[in-house]
Amino acid sequence: MLGPLGGATRTRRAGPPEVVVAVFLALLTGSASAQGPSEQGAQGGFPDNPVSDYLDQSSDGLNQVEVPGTPEDSVTSVEVPNPDAAPVKKPKPAEWMLVPIPNYNPTLGFMVNVTAAYLFPMDAASPSSSIAGIGMYSTNNSWVFGTATRLFLGEDHYRVTALLVGGHINWDFYGVGNEAADRGLFVPISQYMVGGRLESLFRIAQGLYLGPRWTLFHMNATADLSQVEFPPEAVPPNTELKSWFSSPGIKFQWDTRDSVFFPRRGQLMELAFDAHLKALGDSFDYLQGKISWNQYLGLTPRQVLAFREMVSFVAGSAPFYSLPRLGQGSDIRGFRAGEYQDNILLAVQTEYRLQILPWLGGVAFFGVGEVEPDVGSLSFKDLLPAGGLGVRITVAKQNHVNARADVAFSKQGVSFYLGVGEAF
Repeated sequence: MLGPLGGATRTRRAGPPEVVVAVFLALLTGSASAQGPSEQGAQGGFPDNPVSDYLDQSSDGLNQVEVPGTPEDSVTSVEVPNPDAAPVKKPKPAEWMLVPIPNYNPTLGFMVNVTAAYLFPMDAASPSSSIAGIGMYSTNNSWVFGTATRLFLGEDHYRVTALLVGGHINWDFYGVGNEAADRGLFVPISQYMVGGRLESLFRIAQGLYLGPRWTLFHMNATADLSQVEFPPEAVPPNTELKSWFSSPGIKFQWDTRDSVFFPRRGQLMELAFDAHLKALGDSFDYLQGKISWNQYLGLTPRQVLAFREMVSFVAGSAPFYSLPRLGQGSDIRGFRAGEYQDNILLAVQTEYRLQILPWLGGVAFFGVGEVEPDVGSLSFKDLLPAGGLGVRITVAKQNHVNARADVAFSKQGVSFYLGVGEAF
């Protein structure tokens, strides 16, 4: 998975290369019957309205036919309308999205974030594709730049995602386990990374996609242990100054959403597994997996209730920056990435979305998460709750892409988030 990019005002973060290109990235056909009213009620051989059916012979779009019930050719022509053509679905118009906004998350602090994207349809049956460039610089001297492309091809039979990113991320490692953050001690981590991912999914049935992917990153991470004496559990495990991620993987997707940018109904289930193998050039041997399931319930045209359940895990000799962590991405808002992490992460959340004006919306969200070393340790006694409120402003009208501002509350205090795109 790509490394995290979220965390504390005083903290800093990155993580394994887990860059979600979440920010970028329904058909009705009708047919008219050619049968006229006279054919539906023609037991007597005559039309229902003989007067109107035999008048106005010169009208455009009418055909000359024989008068019913007449043994000889009629000297009076009869004209009936042709059926209307089936409606043709037109693709959404292409549009540019340029969002130079201040940004914030608890890991990196305040940021200047510029996102430029071109949203365009490949055909009328596919969701809008996107080509995007991103750039970010934060107050803790972290920076990231890159480009991402997500294509929906062949009437949504093929989905291709390509990502290339480079950056320098500063973050804080609190240790492994649920009690790690409670000690109040952390190890400053400085991490450089450059690499990318290529993913290609093929439709195997309506709404079902399956395909391979490959992740390749070069990492250079250092841990500063010189300033304070840390307990053994706070020292990052499997520390390696320079390392490679070279992992083939497979991804399954079940997608019935009505929009990839602002879904009002449907669901999205994803299962992704990546094998990090020294035999293929990776610096470690371990398996990484993630299962997520989002559901969207449209209560009214202006109200949506969204749910998300997620399980992330590693098995084997994984480096510390590949461990699943609470607060990574949007799982869960309210915690710094790096505070709570272990071999297994569970997170569940719900979000109520209200469209107040065509360009303005509001949300309320709540979720709980837990990290544990193994499946046998899952007891749901260490759940970490968090919740909050947010504002949404539409920055791409045709595809309903929103800029978002959230404030979240947890036992760690108050956290603020600014970004582009829905949380999930």
